[in-house]
Amino acid sequence: MLRSAIVAVLVLFVLGTIPARADEIKLKSGETIKNCKVKSKRKGRWTIVLLDGSRKIIKESDVVSHIEKPTIADELDARLKKVGKKDKEALLAIGREAMSVGAKKQGVKALRKVTRLDKNNIEAHQLLGDEKCDDGKWRGGRSLAKFRQAQRDAEMKAKGWKKIKGEWVDPMTAQNIKDGLVKFKGEWYTKKFAANLQAGMIYVEGTWYNAADKEKLDQGKLKYKGKWLDVRDINIKIRENGEAWRLVGKHFIVIGAQGRKKLLICLQHLDDTWDEMREIFGTEPSTVKEDDKIQVFV
Repeated sequence: MLRSAIVAVLVLFVLGTIPARADEIKLKSGETIKNCKVKSKRKGRWTIVLLDGSRKIIKESDVVSHIEKPTIADELDARLKKVGKKDKEALLAIGREAMSVGAKKQGVKALRKVTRLDKNNIEAHQLLGDEKCDDGKWRGGRSLAKFRQAQRDAEMKAKGWKKIKGEWVDPMTAQNIKDGLVKFKGEWYTKKFAANLQAGMIYVEGTWYNAADKEKLDQGKLKYKGKWLDVRDINIKIRENGEAWRLVGKHFIVIGAQGRKKLLICLQHLDDTWDEMREIFGTEPSTVKEDDKIQVFV
């Protein structure tokens, strides 16, 4: 409670030390821009510097009235010119006051002078929004961002990740990018495969079908040597001709002369156990390209 009261008194004292006077511009919209300064007037446009140092452009035709007064920032700039270059306490006081009234440009200028005189001045660094890093040094702004990025780069590199076009990616993703693969709806494919999917084509266990073929596929039919047949009839022909089914899954290719239904169960089981197999192997080999898939003969 006492702390809050002291802070309130200090703020009132601070505000009282700086004349609360600044330009005021009234616009046709009813908006009043206070604590500003007109930087320039060109081609019917005014460039205005706001208290925090940012700029705003308004149309001269929108201005109803403009009252010129010294800004709070002007007062702070004048005080900064008068104070001694090594007067740490005076600079800290100006920086503290400037930050309290929103004059960030002047506040930063004064407080950076303080940190150059006293690199471990906690109050100055805290007012600036600096952060004390793991190496014991205070950093803020670009310096802090650069330090954090260097830390992250070291962590990612230690994990075996690779940086591609400014982004860290896991080893598998890096390899896929290197191999020329692309992502489509969250999955990795070859460019041709992704293009077919984007064109609306349907991929069924190693064979491409047009979108118009969906009705026949839904009826349980597949193409066998260019002709649409029921799966049961294809099973018979495969056995009679001494052939084999070749069913392509996400990671495996199952080859066998047994009925398609049994082979599909086998393929599904293999794909379902992929995560466990990856843990055993300790790595994840790419199986996006058909030539890289693991062939299982049944």
